[in-house]
Amino acid sequence: MRVRIVPIDIPIVWLDTSIYMKLAKLEAGERIPAQDAERLKELISCLKRGIAARRFICPEGDQFEEIEMGERLVGQCRRIQAVLSQGIRFLHRLDIEQFQLARGMDAYI
Repeated sequence: MRVRIVPIDIPIVWLDTSIYMKLAKLEAGERIPAQDAERLKELISCLKRGIAARRFICPEGDQFEEIEMGERLVGQCRRIQAVLSQGIRFLHRLDIEQFQLARGMDAYI
């Protein structure tokens, strides 16, 4: 089996966990400041249009621990992530851990 890694030309949009939480609150009908609500509605609209037009991707990252720490709206946050990512995922933290382990082993040797 051959694996070929090719860099993509499409920009990646990374949303902070707090944005997913605010979007989940908006979707759940919780009270948030009116200005934030308008900005979030515009943000989600722009994201969906851009993703549909294939102008950028919004991959699902390794944010599950942070979302679950809030203990609220976990299902809504994950659903929003799934919709925006369209199944595209990456595990950056695991890559960092493996790199650091390899560097540590090299240093020990």
